[in-house]
Amino acid sequence: MFERIKDEALNAAGQFADAGKGFNLLSSPSLQGALTRALTLQAELRDHWDRRIQTVAKSLNLVSKRDVLQLKRHVRDLENLVATLEHQLQQQTIRTKKAETSLQKERRVVKAPSAEKTKAQAKSPAKKAAAKPKKVAAKPKKVAAKAKTGSKAKASSSKASAPKKPAKKAASKKAKTTS
Repeated sequence: MFERIKDEALNAAGQFADAGKGFNLLSSPSLQGALTRALTLQAELRDHWDRRIQTVAKSLNLVSKRDVLQLKRHVRDLENLVATLEHQLQQQTIRTKKAETSLQKERRVVKAPSAEKTKAQAKSPAKKAAAKPKKVAAKPKKVAAKAKTGSKAKASSSKASAPKKPAKKAASKKAKTTS
């Protein structure tokens, strides 16, 4: 119904403008002043009613349209923030999982050669003995004293460079020879 009235008003305005009198009438300063006063009066009345409604709403602790719009805008902003944070959390979770899997792969790679080495060393004690550096025992004081003498020094130095037997075995051999 409203659309029909609007269409008829537009048709009448178009016919009036086609007659030529419409342009002369619209260009008159008195009509332009009256139209601007009507538009400003309408805006002033709307603002006045909005202010009155706001004061009544505040006194009765009611929510106004402006408050609802501000709240909706704020909720929309917070929803966008939550969606952004959720997306960032998902991305960080993906990165963390990738890092953990690569770390586990690296640990497996590091553990695998050491496990192979221990198996190989356990199978062949000769390789184990060859892999360990030989320990050189310190010269006893008697050998150091003999080393100062001429010919005996060469003989004792060759014996000193050879690996010594552990003290327990040497002590047990001495005990066997004396008994």
